[in-house]
Amino acid sequence: MGSELYLRKVYIEIVPRVGSVKRIEGLRIQFEIEKNSESTPNPAVIKIYNVSAITRGMFEDKGTKIRLFAGYLGLSPEAIAGTGIGSSSTVSLLYVGDIDKVSNKLSAPDIITEIELKDGGNVYRNARLEKGYPRNVSVDQVVTEISKNLGLPISNKEGI
Repeated sequence: MGSELYLRKVYIEIVPRVGSVKRIEGLRIQFEIEKNSESTPNPAVIKIYNVSAITRGMFEDKGTKIRLFAGYLGLSPEAIAGTGIGSSSTVSLLYVGDIDKVSNKLSAPDIITEIELKDGGNVYRNARLEKGYPRNVSVDQVVTEISKNLGLPISNKEGI
């Protein structure tokens, strides 16, 4: 007989660049995570209902990361069936992302904070390429190499 899953659990942790990690649980949290096979960051949207103004302010720092945990708390049928109460938890880390955009909406009586995230978004957004070239290298060669290293297509190189 397998374990029954009930008592859904979801919480987030706010991980600022400087300071302590803050856990938000016990509030209504909705999330949507998109996984793609491309080399771009995977996006996620998290909505939190009625979070305090102080906590909403923590989302404003672009260097802040969000960790999303979700799963179930449960009691195994075997534990209940006479061997004593036993519990199991399948709450796991689902997503870690950098804050891309935050908005707050009033939908009376709730204030809904919507956080758009990207995993590795800060690293991707701030990618740099540092390389020197000898004098006789053409601009075309430089642009081609830069686009290749950054994974960007070149649609028209004419006139370079």
